Amino acid sequence: MVVIAPALSSELARAVERTGAKHLAVAFSLELLTDAALVFSARKDETLDRAVVETARGMRIPVNAVDRPELCDFYTGALVNRAPVAVAITSTGVGPVLARHI
Repeated sequence: MVVIAPALSSELARAVERTGAKHLAVAFSLELLTDAALVFSARKDETLDRAVVETARGMRIPVNAVDRPELCDFYTGALVNRAPVAVAITSTGVGPVLARHI
């Protein structure tokens, strides 16, 4: 997994370290998606999310723009793991916070 962002919040930096992801401290550009299998965009700026979505789609890579269901090719559910049972709950992007609370 690669996280592309000029800077990371402390929470995201901890997640990158915890998961062993790689951080590239650069602005988004087309060549960064070479060999990508899946793309998530979680920008505060809708224009930037749209640019990532259009670029990924142009390269035939499925893309999810977090909290922008109208831009998503797929959705991710909230995962409840109570071993030995795990359940995924999704609202197909309409109410992600509600799905997380359920």
